[in-house]
Amino acid sequence: MKPKKKVETKVYLEKKDLNVLINNIFEFLSTHSYENAISKKGLSNGNKNIFLSMLSFLLRLLDPCFNVDLNLVTEDDVLRLLKLVGYSYSFSKNFFAAIGAPNNWTHCLHILNWIIELIKYFEEVFKSFLSQHTDLSVDKP
Repeated sequence: MKPKKKVETKVYLEKKDLNVLINNIFEFLSTHSYENAISKKGLSNGNKNIFLSMLSFLLRLLDPCFNVDLNLVTEDDVLRLLKLVGYSYSFSKNFFAAIGAPNNWTHCLHILNWIIELIKYFEEVFKSFLSQHTDLSVDKP
């Protein structure tokens, strides 16, 4: 019996849905002190360096100990990192070769947005925990 081949997930969006993703990513990066200049237009037509920079920033928000220059790692390493944080959609290794292509960039935006939603979830859990445990405070030593 042949093993099942993993099917690549393609992401197709209408313009208005794409704009919602771009706005969400832009707003999040702007309010969380993203270190590089960013614009909505830049998010519309990205490239590998932009994607890896934003991905690295978001992964550092998830884990402050994450200190890896994603430009220096292989595509396999990036795929493993995404799997490690729970991203379950699949795509081929060739995805990174043409990351700025419209369909691939849309998938990149989905990846970034998914991680942003994960960070927002953890922020809410943390706030809820702190509100239930008023004897704990971030400011206390």
